[in-house]
Amino acid sequence: MAQAGLHRDIVTLAQRREPDRYYTGLFMGPRERQLYWLVSAFHGELNRILQLTREPMLAEIRLQWWRETLMRFAQPGRTGQVLADALCERLRGGELSLEPLLAMIEARSVPLAADFKEKAHELIDWAQQLEGETFTLTLSFWPPEEGPLSSQQQQVCAAAARGYGLFRCLVEAYQHHDQRSNWGEILTPLRHSEQFESEVKAAIGKARLAVKEAWEQLPIPMRTCFLPVAVIPAYFPSLGPKRGPLPYSHLRNLWRIWRAARRGL
Repeated sequence: MAQAGLHRDIVTLAQRREPDRYYTGLFMGPRERQLYWLVSAFHGELNRILQLTREPMLAEIRLQWWRETLMRFAQPGRTGQVLADALCERLRGGELSLEPLLAMIEARSVPLAADFKEKAHELIDWAQQLEGETFTLTLSFWPPEEGPLSSQQQQVCAAAARGYGLFRCLVEAYQHHDQRSNWGEILTPLRHSEQFESEVKAAIGKARLAVKEAWEQLPIPMRTCFLPVAVIPAYFPSLGPKRGPLPYSHLRNLWRIWRAARRGL
């Protein structure tokens, strides 16, 4: 795969499985966009394991395959899996680090052995890890001249990721409510306990304030990574009995306006 651009299959995976992040990538520069879409496709692939695998053991087997494949990135040859090969190529080139990718995998292992029933704080912690690892990794793509994030900036970024992660959990709980899958089993409490959902939504309310603070504190180019959070208010209509398509059009329309404005400059 040429360094000048991503393989079309990777772009398609990002667009199909992480629409929020796909449209966010359109606002980025070429280098950041390539890495962002690659990690987004990986994020979506890992989530898909939880969504489609019915048995926890089968899900863990698939996660273990990803662990072993990425840990062997330095070895020559290809796996034949386009996403795995693209990640290994970037690891060999030093554009990605192994530890954050493994952390993304470990975040999916947590719920396979957990029971979140009536334990909202555990779900909140897991959601922060689920999205926080990806947000932290994508923030690292920015050029060094933007400067490292301060400790306070890192804290508010983690809190913002928590808010986004919790919204995603709520949406997935309803979207997969009648599917026999690991994801459906993991999020079962959200469908049966009003008190549980109330606690989670209260945590989200606090996290939204952190999103605003993160937006204000981050250097302007880095704010782009938090564009997926822009769809949070529009997610609420998707959380009821009448579940429709998720509001990805919000970012798509924002992209069209931004592109038209640039053409007019």
